[in-house]
Amino acid sequence: MNVTIRRRNKKKYREWVLWLLLLPSLMGMLIFYLLPFFLSMYYAMIDNVVSHRFVGLQNFIDTFHNLSFQQALKNTAFFILVGVPLNLICSFTIANLLKKVTKLKVFFGLIFLIPMIIPAGAVVFVWKSIFDVNGILNWVLYSVGLPMKNWLESEWVLGIVIIIFLWKNIGIGMILFWTGLNRIPKTYYEMARVEGGGAMGQLFHITLVYIMPTGFVAALLSIINSFKIFKEIFLLFGNYPSEWVYLLQHYMNNQFLAANAQKLSASAGIISAFIVSVLFFFFHSQRKLSEHFS
Repeated sequence: MNVTIRRRNKKKYREWVLWLLLLPSLMGMLIFYLLPFFLSMYYAMIDNVVSHRFVGLQNFIDTFHNLSFQQALKNTAFFILVGVPLNLICSFTIANLLKKVTKLKVFFGLIFLIPMIIPAGAVVFVWKSIFDVNGILNWVLYSVGLPMKNWLESEWVLGIVIIIFLWKNIGIGMILFWTGLNRIPKTYYEMARVEGGGAMGQLFHITLVYIMPTGFVAALLSIINSFKIFKEIFLLFGNYPSEWVYLLQHYMNNQFLAANAQKLSASAGIISAFIVSVLFFFFHSQRKLSEHFS
């Protein structure tokens, strides 16, 4: 009886210790994330910070009808829908090739990780020296007799942003896929070869099936990092870039500079809803695919 009571007391003591250790993180989550989020939702449903008159979803409706927001939403959607899949494909391909390398594997892996630690200012300087009017790319075109172009003001500028995004984020995806590929038992491939399975069959029926959980993590990180690329874009193009590269972060930053808390909060709410929807879709798809292949 005494032993049972001591075990229960010990279990309760451990629970209290765990909650006590979690308390700083929970308080930080409450103060720096949850409270600001609910406060921004409050600002999104009032007319201004003076009268505080409740207007419901009117600020969200006005934001959706705003032409600048529509342009920013279109560009951001295109950037994510093109950049994220390309990042996943390139990361997986490089990880698969790197797995087959026998010498200097660590060296080649570090090469793709270097862009992650380079300061944003240096990144912008390098890419601007390439795509500027007087940059390296125009110098090459001029040397071979082709017409030069102001790439940073052209309709191809979003493609330049995607290139910068890929250059900066392929490394982390490559590491994730490389780790996932090394966790697949080699006996599966040996059995497939014995039974006559070719390279494509092994890719679709073994590699892609078992790399799927890692792919979901890489996709989520890639989507999150697609919003973080704004720092380089801002340094490269400023507050008001051309319409081809005007993103949601530009819209929100300009609303912040204009001290328009209502439109800023409404756009933040829309982006939050979009991210939550994407996360829900990914987790739901992962569960369905796991049930299908299990």
